[in-house]
Amino acid sequence: MSKYVTQVKNTKAESVQGRISLLIADLGLTVNSFAVAIGVTQSTVQSITSKRQVNPGYLILEKICTTKFRKGDELVTIDANWLLVGKGPMYWIESSDDSEEFRKQVWEKIEELEKQIKKD
Repeated sequence: MSKYVTQVKNTKAESVQGRISLLIADLGLTVNSFAVAIGVTQSTVQSITSKRQVNPGYLILEKICTTKFRKGDELVTIDANWLLVGKGPMYWIESSDDSEEFRKQVWEKIEELEKQIKKD
């Protein structure tokens, strides 16, 4: 089962774009390597981090939250709650028993948080 990374709790930035920039830096990636990892173009990530694009779309958020990144010696995924609203830990540590059920839970959480954001 996945567990939260404990050393990166409550890291906040004021916007989703700011949190994506913070994430890229914390993972030690470049905009280009992050874009490749999530399967989008460098210009897409650049437009988000430079705030030319007001809000990243659902597909980009889904790609970020379902991609496994290397953080030190471990594989991590990004917590959707942290990415969308800045609450909770930034990462989940992946373990060998994670499955499609985990990905489904992430997608459901993203959809739930998107609905919450649209209401506010």
